[in-house]
Amino acid sequence: MQKNKVFLFIYLSCFLLLGFLSSSSVNASSQNIIIYLNNKPLVSQTAPFIEKGVTLVPMRLIFEALEAKVGWVAETQTVIAKKNATSITLTIGQKSAFIDINKQELRLPPILRNGTTYVPLRFISESLGANVTWDEKNKAVFIDSKPESLTNVSQLGASQISKALSIQEIGQMEKAIAFIYNHALDGTDSFGSGFSISEDGKIVTNYHVIANAENLTVSLDTDKEYTDITVLGYDVHKDIALLQINTPDKLPFCRLGDSDKVILGDSIVVIGNPMGLRNTLSTGIISSLKQQGFIQISAPISPGSSGGALFNMHGEVIGITSAAIFDGQNLGFCIPINEIKNISIASPLTLTELNKAENTLSAPQNVRAFPLSSSEIAVQWDYNPTIDYYYVYFCDNPSGKFVPFLDEYNTKRQFDWFEPYSMSNYDLPSGSTIYYQITAVKNGTESPFSQVVSATTLKDDTTGFIDIVKQGSFNQFPNQKVDVYFNAFFKNPKWTYFRSEQDENIVEFTGTYPYKNSENLVLIQFAVNPTFKSFEVVYLERDGYGLSSYALEDLVKAIFSQ
Repeated sequence: MQKNKVFLFIYLSCFLLLGFLSSSSVNASSQNIIIYLNNKPLVSQTAPFIEKGVTLVPMRLIFEALEAKVGWVAETQTVIAKKNATSITLTIGQKSAFIDINKQELRLPPILRNGTTYVPLRFISESLGANVTWDEKNKAVFIDSKPESLTNVSQLGASQISKALSIQEIGQMEKAIAFIYNHALDGTDSFGSGFSISEDGKIVTNYHVIANAENLTVSLDTDKEYTDITVLGYDVHKDIALLQINTPDKLPFCRLGDSDKVILGDSIVVIGNPMGLRNTLSTGIISSLKQQGFIQISAPISPGSSGGALFNMHGEVIGITSAAIFDGQNLGFCIPINEIKNISIASPLTLTELNKAENTLSAPQNVRAFPLSSSEIAVQWDYNPTIDYYYVYFCDNPSGKFVPFLDEYNTKRQFDWFEPYSMSNYDLPSGSTIYYQITAVKNGTESPFSQVVSATTLKDDTTGFIDIVKQGSFNQFPNQKVDVYFNAFFKNPKWTYFRSEQDENIVEFTGTYPYKNSENLVLIQFAVNPTFKSFEVVYLERDGYGLSSYALEDLVKAIFSQ
């Protein structure tokens, strides 16, 4: 009996110590974070903090700093902020947020702590048009509320043309359509389209038109060819690029419209270079606005059309012709022109520098996979603060074709880095082996593939997570076999596992023990530390009735007194 009481003291003491350490670690991380807005520090009475890799800041601090009006709906615990034409809606504890009417998934939901509402810093800042960078060395966040972009170049504003033009009048814009010739690093040649948007030679096109170029030749509707080309900005994921022709010539240019105002059924005009046929004009209508962020049109698109201009009937460019489904009839797809307006032009690159940036991006390091249960596998890799996001590819055969995980729009799903793992593959059959490869994406460029790793789902959840419990410890007593003690004092002991709504790993124990001449059914849930090295009791139940956490001592004393 004396040995059992010693274990009880260890158990309770370490349980209290865990809570103290957890609270202390949050406060320590909060004190180290400094936020700068346009290089000036933001000061707040309540400090920001980092949770699961996400920087959370006081709601009013960030919204008011970015000149947004913010409101609070107490009944639903909802934050509503507005700046100009942008509206942001977030709810405490909910990962789904809305930018205007567009649903976005947050890495971490807003939380309410000590009477202060905290919101994800990067999501709020970027939703309001700011750029966010993280300085790992100095534990500092830098917010640029007025990043240099096309929207800040007054010459490139939307046209003030109000009256509708004829097709023939819009056809005069052919003078601003570019023919782009790409001599690639591998010796192959290709061509595409583009269009001028300023008289000083800014050219919009698709990224794939200029990809891997050793040199480019750009010509408009003149006899001149331009080869001194700089890449002002690009986004591989969105397939857009902005070039600069370095010339003293004043060039014809197109005016930009607002692709957010496009309406289904609108008449349109397309001008490009299909099959190399210079400045070909075709007409059609907007046939869909529901194609994964593309504007679908009925005007034909062919190879060579990529990067061409999609005009509305006011002569404004509202899209970039990008792709087509050739098995169908007149199924063309264009990138909304508003995507190019927000592209950063702060760091121009030569073609050599662009190719070097593409080719030197390293694959994720130390990739590993491990089973979480009989139906779920987790994948993790080393943290790299310079990476924007990651793609995860999988296959059931190491020599087979690896395919990416897709999102609800059937495009490659973007994964952020989290601890203890960044991605979990669930709903898998028991005992199945899956192989994985990871790529990193920075500034729209995708890295080479990582090494192949694999894991096999457990055959039995109970056995697998009893092993996790056995590996668990209470700080300085790493060899304490918790399940041995519980199994010794309970009848019909059972260990199971599930994931909570807060994405915690929960190990649940059930068993019966004699107390006051009756059999008592006890249920105890442990939240397992992300490292699987410690855990704490988060829920207690005896004979169907929940017990508060302070009842742990009475419960355990009752068990050990028998």
